[in-house]
Amino acid sequence: MSRIGLISIVLTIFIADRPATSLIRRCTCEEDDECWEEALASVDQCSSDCGYNLAPIGGEIQDMVDCFGKQGPAIQAEDVCLRRKVDYKCDDRSQSTFINETNFDNLELTFNETTRPTAGPLIKRIYDSLNAIFKYNYCIRMCYKNVTIECYKGKGCAPGLADRETLMSFVKECVGAYSLFYIEQIQACHCLLHKLHLTKLTGACIHIGNPFLKEIHS
Repeated sequence: MSRIGLISIVLTIFIADRPATSLIRRCTCEEDDECWEEALASVDQCSSDCGYNLAPIGGEIQDMVDCFGKQGPAIQAEDVCLRRKVDYKCDDRSQSTFINETNFDNLELTFNETTRPTAGPLIKRIYDSLNAIFKYNYCIRMCYKNVTIECYKGKGCAPGLADRETLMSFVKECVGAYSLFYIEQIQACHCLLHKLHLTKLTGACIHIGNPFLKEIHS
């Protein structure tokens, strides 16, 4: 078995170091719960809206989205994980607390990928297929984040976030926090391959697992 190619796909949150220019009211816990519920309720729509990322695999968009099923439990588990690790804060008192204004543009979930392999057509096809699946997952999380942020803005408040270093140290641990995340991703891949007969995924499903590093062997 010789190593032919390497796929490294990374989901990372970059928080830029920009000084706050003003103060903003910290959201009450009730407001925070409302925004969280609104964002979670949007996940199904986010999943459909992000289906275009699966187009390179070659099937009907909605049929492919259906293979992935409900994404809410995975998103919720990741959110709960991060909130718990960073000691997420909201106000449970009647008196308002003011915090440094959050620059939400600095909370950017980014998708990094290696250069497309130059190896044979099988490796390239596997890379493109996995790339499409990861971009689909990334898009859903960006959509979820944007709905949450718009809710906060509408309420004129912001959450109490941890410092940049703390967020960076925990975010990778929470990607895939849902215990069935990888199992369901593999099931979705097999649905695409065997139910929808999308042969571009031939040989790809076995490589779904770690979202940070994919190694392809032959």
